[in-house]
Amino acid sequence: MAVNCGSKCFAYVCEWGAHQVTRVDLASGEKVGVGAISSPSGCAVDAAAGYAYAVQQVRPPPSARPSQRSDSRRRARQGERDGQLLRIPLTPSGERLVMAKALVAPMGVAVGGGYVYVGERGANRVRRIRLSDGQGAAEVWAAGFNSPIGLAAC
Repeated sequence: MAVNCGSKCFAYVCEWGAHQVTRVDLASGEKVGVGAISSPSGCAVDAAAGYAYAVQQVRPPPSARPSQRSDSRRRARQGERDGQLLRIPLTPSGERLVMAKALVAPMGVAVGGGYVYVGERGANRVRRIRLSDGQGAAEVWAAGFNSPIGLAAC
């Protein structure tokens, strides 16, 4: 979840069960879907730029046979690269952009200092992508963690 307070305060929630990023008005509680996403596992907001950043696991849909879901979990444990980082506009008129592919079980996103950071639980590291590049190399920024699942930038 990420919070943005400009003229109004909103929380942005990655809803795994609803497969979307949802904006919640903190004053009224009104919810609006901002962008569809497959199996989200973290999001962050850059209100000044007008984007949410979210990671998703690219895996079989919930309707898939149990053996397919188990196979997807096994592949993540073995380090297969099936996650993505998305840039999602906070307004309904924009299109989302895949900023990074081939992430190993991404969990957690933070944005700050001109970068977006992604924790790769399956590879025990954090990658970063320069925001000015849009779609660029997701360089390894820090490694040697034990299953990183949450990030925050200050």
